[in-house]
Amino acid sequence: MSEEPWIPPSRDVQSSQSVPAGGKGLGSTAIAIIVVVVAAVVILGSVGAYLLFRELADDLDDFGFYKYTEPVAHELPAESYTAVEVSNVNGYVSIIGIDDTAIIYVDGLKRAHTEVDLDDFDLSITEDEGVLILEVIHEDDNALNEAMDLDVVLPSDLLVLNAASVNGDVEVLGMDSVTDVRTTNGDLTVEVSSVDMDMSISSTNGDIEVHILTSLDATISMTTTNGVISLNDVPMDLTEDESDYVSGTLNSGGYELEIETANGNIDLRTLV
Repeated sequence: MSEEPWIPPSRDVQSSQSVPAGGKGLGSTAIAIIVVVVAAVVILGSVGAYLLFRELADDLDDFGFYKYTEPVAHELPAESYTAVEVSNVNGYVSIIGIDDTAIIYVDGLKRAHTEVDLDDFDLSITEDEGVLILEVIHEDDNALNEAMDLDVVLPSDLLVLNAASVNGDVEVLGMDSVTDVRTTNGDLTVEVSSVDMDMSISSTNGDIEVHILTSLDATISMTTTNGVISLNDVPMDLTEDESDYVSGTLNSGGYELEIETANGNIDLRTLV
């Protein structure tokens, strides 16, 4: 019997428009954003400027900055791979593990300020000793004009070696094993159902939410410079409990789970 195909989440996709692209300049909207952020650095400091920039960045689509879009879709045989790495520059990364699938589904949405920009970046798909490598490649340094969101659905028993973005949220849900999840500017949401090797979850500017099985044996440390650490109902045996640093063991302890953000909150919750 053929496998029931996974249907990617529906999006309001605007196809590339046949109107003059107007070159590759940043445009008045981007220039205005840069001016506002520079002013915010002077007035509010770096943390305040970052928070303002995130609010502005979230509204780029509403501003009409990304005028051109192009969908990207791939289906890959899961039996060819043992692990996966996903890296992005501008845009979110979502990795979701499901059972009983022999296919890896990759659904992306390219977004750009001009039609020319759409051709200046793409998703690279390569393989290295059984590791599937998904990487968004930009041809030039003008990446502010370009963004791509990535949704990856794959068998839950594949190892996630790395899930990363520079400017964007990252979520990893339903996977059996994960080693590294990170972003520079964005929030992280991770489900931890095993800690069979050392694991790192980190953001420079963003909140982190981790859902963990409380039956696991793990040594956990959580660090934030500007934020709040919340254990909620996770029964850790604490060795240190400060406002900016909490560490301890879950059950008998074991491999290390390091969770760190500079500007943001950390929420540790029970995975159910």
